Amino acid sequence: MEEQPLTPDQQEALDLLVKEANDKLEDAGQSRATQAFNLGCSMTLIPGLVVVVLAFILSRANWVMALIIAAVVILLALGLANLAAYTAKTNAIQRIYQLEAGPEIERALKKFELSRAVFDARARHILPQDAALQGFIQVSNPVESEMNTE
Repeated sequence: MEEQPLTPDQQEALDLLVKEANDKLEDAGQSRATQAFNLGCSMTLIPGLVVVVLAFILSRANWVMALIIAAVVILLALGLANLAAYTAKTNAIQRIYQLEAGPEIERALKKFELSRAVFDARARHILPQDAALQGFIQVSNPVESEMNTE
């Protein structure tokens, strides 16, 4: 497929496709991350409370020790909840791309008779570096990929 300059209609449609696909991925990732974080905090609440109570009892009612252990338990709970949220977000973005966004992109590219390289170049141009869709964009220009690794 020979690369030709995009018409204004193609460029507008491509920009809309890029933004919609990225928004879909971002929304799914954020939703799953929030659910996983809330679940992670909830699941560590009771075991953390048990540990604090046992520490309080075993330290013979030492309030300072109980407060220090409570702070450590809270930090561990937040760390585990953040790990769960990150994992859930990553998995949700990959799943939504494979099942929904990727096939939609391919259908739209066939409809507009454009190559994936044109889509990827346009997406790199309009999306921020930390956008969810950036993880699925292939770098097709070897010179450009070498410049990104330096």
